[in-house]
Amino acid sequence: TKTTVTAIEVKHIVPAYTVIVMAGKVPTSQYHPESYQLHFKIDGEEISSSVKKKFFDDVNVGDKIEVDYGLGRLSKLYQPKKIRLAHK
Repeated sequence: TKTTVTAIEVKHIVPAYTVIVMAGKVPTSQYHPESYQLHFKIDGEEISSSVKKKFFDDVNVGDKIEVDYGLGRLSKLYQPKKIRLAHK
């Protein structure tokens, strides 16, 4: 795990939605509740990560955040593990 400091570029709320998937021959619905995403960059790569509503409400675009991250074993993409406000 590595840690970097970066800035929030975009805040985005993903509305709740339901999708219908087939379980064999039976349609089944899957509900996805509203989620809160922050968009930022790590080493020039654009990353988005879901965060809890309280944290989402407490931060603003341009705020500096510390991100603990690793690389996906198969995807080799950055995977944020923990996000917090950077110390000022």
